[in-house]
Amino acid sequence: MLLSLVLLHIPDTAAMLEKLYALLQPGGTLYLVDFLKNPAVSHPLVHNGFDPAALTQLTEAIGFTDTSFTVFHEADHLFMNQPAAMFLAILKKPTE
Repeated sequence: MLLSLVLLHIPDTAAMLEKLYALLQPGGTLYLVDFLKNPAVSHPLVHNGFDPAALTQLTEAIGFTDTSFTVFHEADHLFMNQPAAMFLAILKKPTE
């Protein structure tokens, strides 16, 4: 399952990740693309990105295993006209 630049628009990140976890088959993988946390970004309708350590802690508490985060793109004016970096998180649901 792929979720690209969606999570930052979801107010309750934990609830959304729990729903995605429930939808995955055992052994399934969630590929998550989004922005790294950026304090220069501020908007009432979106998160200002995600901290990999905090997101790893959240996803592992939900049940995901073998989590990995890779920054794959950085650029000026990328996120609400601010410099930003994008990551790919690979989150696996264990086989039962």
